[in-house]
Amino acid sequence: RYSTVMVHVRYTDWGLWCQVFAGISVSMGSFAAATLFGWVTPILPHLLSPESEIPMTPQEASWMISFAEFANLITPIPAGIMADRFGRKPMILVSAPLFSLGWCIIL
Repeated sequence: RYSTVMVHVRYTDWGLWCQVFAGISVSMGSFAAATLFGWVTPILPHLLSPESEIPMTPQEASWMISFAEFANLITPIPAGIMADRFGRKPMILVSAPLFSLGWCIIL
């Protein structure tokens, strides 16, 4: 015999999975954003060394770091327009996995 609570849970399983997916998407986006600014610190000495696969001068390394900040200057405008048009939640659900996929490609 099912109680009313069990029946209610059975009918809302799909909604629960949507909430779990939304939570994971937001967490992935936050994690990817944090690694964007944190990955430079440990890898910068390696990139500046002559043994690096991609040897850089200090000036080139500073440009590499600055591009992330430059992107932060430009992207809020189209992101805000798209969030107004499509809604915040759909934009988060689409952008967070794409952002994480980009980081998987980089790593």
